[in-house]
Amino acid sequence: VTIMIIAKAFIKSGLVNRITHKIIKHFGTSIISLCYGLNLANLLIASIVPSSAARIGGMIIPIIETINNVISSKIGSTDKIKNILLVNSLYSNAIITPIFLTSITNLVIKNILAEKFNINLSWFYCFINGICPALFCLLLMPVVILYLLDTPDVEDIALFQQSFIKKLKVEGKLNANEITILFVMFFLICGWIISDFLSINNFMISLCGLSVILVSDLLDHEEDILRNTELWSNLLWLSVFILITNTMNDLNVLNYLLKNFIHAISLLDSTTGYVLIFLIYGYSHYFFASSTIHVTTLYAIFLTLLNSKIDTGMFNSILLLHASNLFLGLTSYTSTEAVLITSQITIDNRKFYV
Repeated sequence: VTIMIIAKAFIKSGLVNRITHKIIKHFGTSIISLCYGLNLANLLIASIVPSSAARIGGMIIPIIETINNVISSKIGSTDKIKNILLVNSLYSNAIITPIFLTSITNLVIKNILAEKFNINLSWFYCFINGICPALFCLLLMPVVILYLLDTPDVEDIALFQQSFIKKLKVEGKLNANEITILFVMFFLICGWIISDFLSINNFMISLCGLSVILVSDLLDHEEDILRNTELWSNLLWLSVFILITNTMNDLNVLNYLLKNFIHAISLLDSTTGYVLIFLIYGYSHYFFASSTIHVTTLYAIFLTLLNSKIDTGMFNSILLLHASNLFLGLTSYTSTEAVLITSQITIDNRKFYV
């Protein structure tokens, strides 16, 4: 909720127009180049913003909304273009997140490895091992998305690029609202970077940033917050799924399934068991309403099972780390990022899950 309110302020301040202007100016020749521009922006922001939900909700989605509004003014309804940009951002976030260890899920994995396996998972190690595969996936993914989703009627938007730039052209210096939101973003980024060293919860830092926005009167409290049905609907929806997962844990449903699964895996050969363990770890995410709960419950158990079949040292740890981030885009309800994005896309659910 905090992130969505900050994102609303980010849009209303007008600062997002300046950023969108730069993206369209340099990457606005086609839809696929816009996807690459957003991926590059996400990659750069991820290196300094340790919250993937903050990146998506507070920066990427507002930029996509502005791009969509500008294109709509020229070529009419652009739901297809907006859907492509949103889905691209969802999956690019899942690819980028493990490189910089920027999410609560990755911090939980880091703690599990340190406490139960005596493994120190460093930022540098994850970056070196993840950057090359990630760049390859970021280059390939927009092509695959354009192939799978309905292609917009206007594939080449280069003809409208100058009109977009002219419409988004911002004259003069930063206004008071833009300065306020820049101060808040700078405060949040610095706070998130040093939060681990000072043992401060990231939520408390976000709450401080939200307080500045509310005091500055940048938002209309009634219209932008109290009557924001999307904001409160997402909160209620996510709460229900978390309640279901907690109930399953209380009833020992997961423990029962794990016990039978471990017995079945012990009967398989090393290679078959190894592949099956990895696949089940990823696709079992459908039973969880939170990536953090999934990782807390299963990561240590499945890493032990992988090592029992083929002990590859750190490779198994990194393999499950990336799997734990890739399933952020597996469903529409098991991460804050997925909830924020899928609440705005208009594609058929069957096509999304495929």
